[in-house]
Amino acid sequence: MTLERKNLEKIMNSISRIQQELDAVRSDVACLLGETVFAPPPYMVDQLKVWKKIKEVGGTVSSDQYQVIGRSIGYDPRGLAGFLHGPNSSLVKVADGKIALREWASNEVEKYKNWLESQ
Repeated sequence: MTLERKNLEKIMNSISRIQQELDAVRSDVACLLGETVFAPPPYMVDQLKVWKKIKEVGGTVSSDQYQVIGRSIGYDPRGLAGFLHGPNSSLVKVADGKIALREWASNEVEKYKNWLESQ
């Protein structure tokens, strides 16, 4: 069975959305169980750290600031482009070449705030 790249990308985007929804459900259940600090899925840890640093400075940074933040977390500068591309990107370029945190990524930082502060 051969799938076109376009179809595979649609499948990957669907998986990403489903994972976000499952993470939200996991968060809600953890709260119902009385857990106040719960860890994000391992694949999100470094992303959350980048998003948190951007959110801490108002949600918008210059390209240079973004590079510094990414390197401080351990990202190779080439890998930082992934945050800005795709239909579910967590960052977006705005006026004056600045980079802004999308609302859904900001919400993820809030969801894992207690865990992030415990690190």
